Amino acid sequence: MWLFSNPKDYNEMIEKISKSVFFITLFLVFMFSSSNKDFSDFLKSISFGVEYDFNGIKISIALFYIPFIIAILENIFKFHDKISDFFGIRKNFDRKIIVNEFLILLSLDKKVQDMDENTIKTIMSNAFYEYASSTLPKIDSHCIFLSLGSWCWFWIFMDTLVVSIVIGILFLIKNPTCLHVRTFIIVILVISIFMFNIWNQSKKYAKYEVKAILYKYKEKVEKSIKDALQN
Repeated sequence: MWLFSNPKDYNEMIEKISKSVFFITLFLVFMFSSSNKDFSDFLKSISFGVEYDFNGIKISIALFYIPFIIAILENIFKFHDKISDFFGIRKNFDRKIIVNEFLILLSLDKKVQDMDENTIKTIMSNAFYEYASSTLPKIDSHCIFLSLGSWCWFWIFMDTLVVSIVIGILFLIKNPTCLHVRTFIIVILVISIFMFNIWNQSKKYAKYEVKAILYKYKEKVEKSIKDALQN
């Protein structure tokens, strides 16, 4: 099943993110609207008066179009990439985790915080993606797929977090009660905890990839990194 399978390349990852965000958001919105009348009324207010009768249960059209819009944004515009670029998530990961791990394992006397963006990009291209590409892997592909799967879930939860924040804020503007604020904070914290754990898992897999690269191509990688540092 696509939900539990690891993506094998970037296109499969985008497809899994889009599908997962749709169904997870649909589930969360449905569960909360079923247990909270104020939220259910809020969905009705943004449903343009359109409701469906499903076995005697009135379902607002917003329950479907909110997840659908997010899934479309992800699939067409790579929503997770836009968020990542805005907050510098992937850039910081490349710098502080991957490149820094290369410097540590190769005992290079250079601090990663002193390196400019062009140097980081050169090292990532020549020392990492040259060997850890999902399309032309030069190390154990299983290690690459584990990393790709971990990142996939991180982006899924990040998209879900953004959707939850936006919907939550809109809801709280109309229903600013203490109970709703507490519920909003709990939901955000739970999603954030999942993201934090997946982030740590992504770091572990990235370090595995670096070690696997150096195990087979240490001399070539060390030369390419030194060349990048000198230039």
